Amino acid sequence: MSAMEELQANYPNDKFPDPATISGGKQIGIKSSEEQGTLTVNYYVVNEDTPFNDPALDGQTSVAQFQRKSFDSKETAQNEVGQTYDPNGQQVDLGHSITGYRNAGAGSSFITWKEGNWSLAVRANNLEQEDPVPLAKQTVEYLEGAFLPVPHDAGQISLRVAPGDYQSNSVVWQNNQTVYTIMNADSMSSLKMAVSMAK
Repeated sequence: MSAMEELQANYPNDKFPDPATISGGKQIGIKSSEEQGTLTVNYYVVNEDTPFNDPALDGQTSVAQFQRKSFDSKETAQNEVGQTYDPNGQQVDLGHSITGYRNAGAGSSFITWKEGNWSLAVRANNLEQEDPVPLAKQTVEYLEGAFLPVPHDAGQISLRVAPGDYQSNSVVWQNNQTVYTIMNADSMSSLKMAVSMAK
């Protein structure tokens, strides 16, 4: 069995991101652990078929992570999502009749907007002269034709312009008392992972 099939066999009632979306189709190694109501799955780029939970992955750097966390109440779960949306900034047309709001602070500039129950934020580093607008527009364009999971009741997408570690980009959504989190070093890959879970 592949690592993905083994992961699915261990957690038959769970849905996981499609491995093809994680790192541009590169081969992926998988490790998982579960404790105190939280299932964490780490993904690594590998050069050959690697068994599920292979000790060889210890100490490697993850390219992505998926997490399922259970809470006592819907309210606690919703707070955990940490929605960020500030409609007070400079308006930016992101295409497809969506308006983003641009704000700056602490050496960064942000664009935030809403789509359904999702809040979205793109962060750019001012010191690197980054511009959040192109990634915000690319995200809106991609989500016109691709469908995210439906959050009950809150979802938050946080993307960064510059590539970084796997925690740079996150897609977090609530399903009643459960919160799902996807993190990926690449902004568009984090979106693709989430979209693969909506199917």
